[in-house]
Order: sequence, then C-alpha cells, then structure tokens
Amino acid sequence: MHVLLAEDNDELRGAVAGQLARLGYDVFEAADGAAALAACQARTERGAPPFDLLLTDVMMPVLNGPDLVRAVERHWPATAIVFMSGFTDEAALDPRHPLLTKPFRRQLLEETLRRALAGRAER
Repeated sequence: MHVLLAEDNDELRGAVAGQLARLGYDVFEAADGAAALAACQARTERGAPPFDLLLTDVMMPVLNGPDLVRAVERHWPATAIVFMSGFTDEAALDPRHPLLTKPFRRQLLEETLRRALAGRAER
C-alpha cells in the first residue's frame, strides 16, 4: 500500500513516516499540500496507480489539507483520506474522512488507516 503523508512539521512528518513504514506501508512524504498534490500528479504522469491513501495535516502553508483533499477527490477519487490535526475542533472537515488528533499512538494510526482503506475498497 502506498501512502502519501502531507505534514509541514519536519520532526512530526519523520516520526509518522517511521510509524507507517513499520506498519508495512510504502511512504511518500510531502512538506505541504502543494508538494503533495505535485506528488500525486507526478505519480499519475509516470503511469503509476494513484496513492492508496492520503494522510494529511489540516493546517499547512501553501495549500491546506481540506483544499488538498478536494483536489485529490476530484482527480483520484479512489484514494482513501485521513486527516490529522493538533486541534480537536475541526468542524469544517468532511465527516466522511476520519480525523486523527495529534499526538496519536501507533495503534490508533493503524486502526484508522485500516478502516479508511476498507471504506475505499467498498466504494
């Protein structure tokens, strides 16, 4: 499974990427929403299948998480989406996508991604 991780905090991005790798995911990292969108486009241009899952921070510079998700849903609707945020009140987020509140434990990360990927398979 190929996961795109979009997180502007370098330290946190590295820690989450490590957790994802230990869970067996192939991880691609982006420092903001624009870089994540560019990674999706480059992957498609190479003829590779879309990312299986996008794990994105909500608040990022250049292109925020909700705007990134809208673009990904428009162009790659089969990609599962999970938001993560240090803020617990993210009422404006799309309720179809789970929200992980930072900090989170690896077990919660694993369960949330598994549910999101299972939901994607049902679409």
